[in-house]
Amino acid sequence: MNIIFISILALTSFFGVQSCAVKKTVTQSETETLSSTENKETIEQTTPTVKNITGTDVPTIVKGKQAIILDVRTPDEINNGVIEGASLFINLYGGTFDQELAKLDKTKTYIVYCHSGNRSAKAASIMLSKGFTSIYNLQGGITDWKGKVVKKP
Repeated sequence: MNIIFISILALTSFFGVQSCAVKKTVTQSETETLSSTENKETIEQTTPTVKNITGTDVPTIVKGKQAIILDVRTPDEINNGVIEGASLFINLYGGTFDQELAKLDKTKTYIVYCHSGNRSAKAASIMLSKGFTSIYNLQGGITDWKGKVVKKP
């Protein structure tokens, strides 16, 4: 009878220790997952990204952040008219894009546009890789622009 009692006690103790070990492992895993999630959120909050906007967003961003409107189209396209308020013109494929970017203040806010939004998305991505921190891409470019188009100042 003593052997049965001791065997039951030993098995109970063994399974009790095992259940604690499993619980500890789960708790550790949950903690690691939480830490990983918190780190990911911190990284996402601090990593600059290109924000895609529509034409209706432009006036608010320009006013609120004193944004610079950057046209990355060709000189011929620019001669056909620019978005009112555009003040910076750098042809993405003109051969000097990187050199012109190097002259700009990376801490300022830029709204980048082109004809349809493809070149400006590429230009904005390049700017991001060069350390610019506040970049907006005008989706649809000047083609979808509903505001005023003027001659280059």
